[in-house]
Amino acid sequence: MVTTSVTWPESDVLEVDGVRFVSRPIAGRFTSSMDRFCLVKRPALIAAYLDLLDDLRPTAIVEIGVYQGGSCALMALAGDPELLVAVELSDKRIPAVDSFIVDRGLSERVHVHHGVDQADAAALRRVVGQHLGSRQLDLVIDDASHLVGPSRITFNTLFPLVRPGGVYIIEDWSWAHIGYGIARPDETPLTQLVFEITMALPSCPGLIAELRIDRDWAMVVRGDAKLDAGDFDVSACYSDRGRALLASSA
Repeated sequence: MVTTSVTWPESDVLEVDGVRFVSRPIAGRFTSSMDRFCLVKRPALIAAYLDLLDDLRPTAIVEIGVYQGGSCALMALAGDPELLVAVELSDKRIPAVDSFIVDRGLSERVHVHHGVDQADAAALRRVVGQHLGSRQLDLVIDDASHLVGPSRITFNTLFPLVRPGGVYIIEDWSWAHIGYGIARPDETPLTQLVFEITMALPSCPGLIAELRIDRDWAMVVRGDAKLDAGDFDVSACYSDRGRALLASSA
């Protein structure tokens, strides 16, 4: 691991450098404090993120969706990036996150922006660009609306900024196929975006190097193709046959 102080004192509690992260993917969620964060991820997913951080060693991370700040704080500690930009739709600040950043001396590296809609491509470019400069991203995590339209806009906006070999993660893509899907009977499953990315992989050589999927995330590994950051659209990256396939399943 990047950090040397990582333990699991309980099956659902991770401790990193004295800060506790409590896994609360469904029930029992709570208001985070500076040394105890609510982390809305299963323990298995948390462990997978630790492995990913160890393998990828990201220097520049963007997170879409903050909630109680657990993932943001975890990425800052366990990943130790040079830059972490977190974006949240709600304009309500999270005191635990703000205090954590100041207390840990991370104000120059960790930036949390509230009141930013992931469906607003211009706002995303502005917020990320002001910190990223000429660098590329190593890791993007979309754990926000889980809606097809906004998630596609975020992917189209940020995927071109990911370096070759970097990783773009779409969390909870499978919500329509588990119990949670009952709560959104009229909503298009996020699976549609995953299908589009899957069809783009063979259709546009060099765009996507690898796609790994499990129940928690779809992990898209960036290929080495050059992309226009202002004109990329994954929906244009596969054939008419692919479009017909999506239409037939609608």
